[in-house]
Amino acid sequence: MKKEEVFFRRRQVWHYYTQGYNQLQIADKLNVSAKTVQRDFQMLRKEAIEWFNTLRYGQIQLHHKSNFDSNQKVIFELWQLYEGEKDEDKKLKILNMISHKTEISSKMLSNEIYPTNCERW
Repeated sequence: MKKEEVFFRRRQVWHYYTQGYNQLQIADKLNVSAKTVQRDFQMLRKEAIEWFNTLRYGQIQLHHKSNFDSNQKVIFELWQLYEGEKDEDKKLKILNMISHKTEISSKMLSNEIYPTNCERW
């Protein structure tokens, strides 16, 4: 498989993960094995740790705040969608996304995401 194809698939894996899909669902959506998705997650994690470790201390906090703020904005926009939605199935999906994004925010605040020492991951 070409590097570009692997790169694109890993971005799709990450996209689906941020939408609340689990590894088996992602594998099914991408028509690959669960083991492939697991390897993609391992590589994405490795790349993130390598990138994270290149940042100076002040950059880490700035990046963390920016990501937290972006996540909060998404939550706000999801609530707006929820309030305007009439279809109950769509409302449930939106609530699931809100729950997932809120969990991410909680982890960010508790330092489970972006810990001071990235190797603790």
